[in-house]
Amino acid sequence: MMTWLKVYFKLAWACKTPLVLLADKRYKPVTEQQLALIIPAAKRAWKKIAYQVNFHDCDDSADIFKAEASKKAENGVGRVYGLWSGRGLHYWSVVIKDNGKVEMIEPQTGARDRKWGKYIPFAVMI
Repeated sequence: MMTWLKVYFKLAWACKTPLVLLADKRYKPVTEQQLALIIPAAKRAWKKIAYQVNFHDCDDSADIFKAEASKKAENGVGRVYGLWSGRGLHYWSVVIKDNGKVEMIEPQTGARDRKWGKYIPFAVMI
């Protein structure tokens, strides 16, 4: 388990923003095995909703990703709001992993290991 303060600094540093909103006092980092279950579950849930700009889009998929993590009692998953270079405002998922790293995940596709340079975070909610 990680304290809220450690999570705050880890996310603020990784996402390059001081605006990190925390909902819990302690956080459980996510294992690779759990992440391997969360991503396909979120993708299956997302496929049940037809994509619709401004209604069923990136923020909704990030919420679905968070919900799938919550179903597995994982609170080391959050949402990031910011800019996607060349595309405008965007929401994506962030995971605190048990190896100490912070990983960004594109919740609409499940894509991992994207370069942070394409994303400019404004705020993180976890």
